[in-house]
Amino acid sequence: MNILMIDCVLPSLDKFAGEHDIRHARWNGQGALVPVHYFIRQVSRSGEVFRPDILVQREHLGRRLLLGGLWKLDCPKIFWAVDSHLNLFWQQHYARLFDLVLTPHARLFANLSPDVQAARCLPLTWPGVERTWRPHGLRQHTASFVGVLDTNRIHRLRFTSFLKEQYDITATSMPFADMLDLYTDTRLLPNESICQEFNFRIMEGASCGCCVVTEDIGDDLAVNFEPGKEVLTYRHVFEFDELFRFLLARPQLAEKIGKAAHERVARCHTEAHRSRFLLETCAALSATRRESRQARLDFALALAELGRGEPACAPLLKPAQDIFDEEPEDWRAAAMSLRLCLEGLSVATDKESWRARAIQLCGALAARAPALAASARLDAALLLYAAAVRLEDPLWLGECRRLLPDVAWDSEGSPSDSHVQTALVLARHLGDARRTCRPGFKFDPRSHCPDSAIELLLLAEGSVRDEQERCSLLAVLSHLSQQSPLRDLALDSGARYTLRARPDWRITLDYALCNLRAFRLKEGLEEALLAQIQAQEAGAETRFAAAANAAGLRLPRS
Repeated sequence: MNILMIDCVLPSLDKFAGEHDIRHARWNGQGALVPVHYFIRQVSRSGEVFRPDILVQREHLGRRLLLGGLWKLDCPKIFWAVDSHLNLFWQQHYARLFDLVLTPHARLFANLSPDVQAARCLPLTWPGVERTWRPHGLRQHTASFVGVLDTNRIHRLRFTSFLKEQYDITATSMPFADMLDLYTDTRLLPNESICQEFNFRIMEGASCGCCVVTEDIGDDLAVNFEPGKEVLTYRHVFEFDELFRFLLARPQLAEKIGKAAHERVARCHTEAHRSRFLLETCAALSATRRESRQARLDFALALAELGRGEPACAPLLKPAQDIFDEEPEDWRAAAMSLRLCLEGLSVATDKESWRARAIQLCGALAARAPALAASARLDAALLLYAAAVRLEDPLWLGECRRLLPDVAWDSEGSPSDSHVQTALVLARHLGDARRTCRPGFKFDPRSHCPDSAIELLLLAEGSVRDEQERCSLLAVLSHLSQQSPLRDLALDSGARYTLRARPDWRITLDYALCNLRAFRLKEGLEEALLAQIQAQEAGAETRFAAAANAAGLRLPRS
């Protein structure tokens, strides 16, 4: 079997190759759109053209590489996505060009709405590092944390500040080899995640035999390590603080957990395990036949989403739009063309021509939307709502409402109230369609069109002036963001909603938990105690105690 590996460096792979002809190709530049045949030419030898029987592309951290023309290859294709927690907004389309997606963030792909899910997805992390076991009694450091610290990682800054204030643990950044040496000399490894994802630090700490204490991220952790035996988890800073102090007083337990994690890496997660798995998967995989026209549109959608979400990738919008222009009758092409037009309006120099094109696209969309499938009608309604806001034209708000089924619309009230009512109904439908948020996409309500419930509510909030209407929006925004990995948004919306809402122990307790999940221990406990007082005044002390206990928050009875 001829196997083409693109950016997939596993040195032991050739050791297990057997009769397979494995060739490795790499892109040495910055992230880019590169024809897949560039890599085929790269690995072809004099007088011979390499024809892959299977292609494997591994995502390269910090560099977004999209392969053009994948649909022209008949062979099976595998995409190993390692950074999906920040890139799912474009990878959900790119992944559909492959027959199999491998990722440490399988939960994210599983939670996509069915109409955009990849053909098949399996959980697979990067390999661990083989390190000799070192007893904890010989380790010099009680706890260590290595990671990038900057203003783009506000949650991590709060986390590391807490570590410094409470335990005198200084976070640092250092070369990879030095980090492994430090972890091999460390007993406890506290960990946080940007978007509640399985991250590299978990595997690195386990490889070095540390007792890893990490956020509870659910199945993506449990498929790799057994919580409670090989790693320990917490839901918020109060649980972390209790757990960490518990371990500091019981070094033998920390060593037992660290050794179990070290043994799990040796048993399941080495580079040799990944190499064998990939070769076995390649041998068993068959290609999924897809119409090249649809695959090309998936590719254009990936380009467009990446161009929208990353200013440095804006040049990708032009080749995407060229493909959409060739498929004017395709629903997905028409929808993205309208989205890009509405977003371009904010920076266009010739605003009148952009506005005229947007109105034309809105009219065409409104005319054809009733005949579309339910998921497409929801997208159309969302776009028409965005058009009503961006173009400041209530006509499109009415067209949006026409597409939302079984709603008894209130015709009375102000135009602003109509906006709010529509936004709340749309947000509910988007939530039901598993479109709550898009981690990694830097949504700006001043320029972007929304694609999720949370983005919609952020856009809607900017179009209302009435405080009661704003409070209605904030109630839903606060609730949805608390269920999402967007902890800073949950903190902000929770604070603003708590200030506007009537005093209620349930609302205050929710905000307390937002603070605790954001590593604000003092503020979280203050809000929790206020919620307790509110519950007592309302005669709901028993219900408060049950809710607090379920959330892992134990407060003294007053």
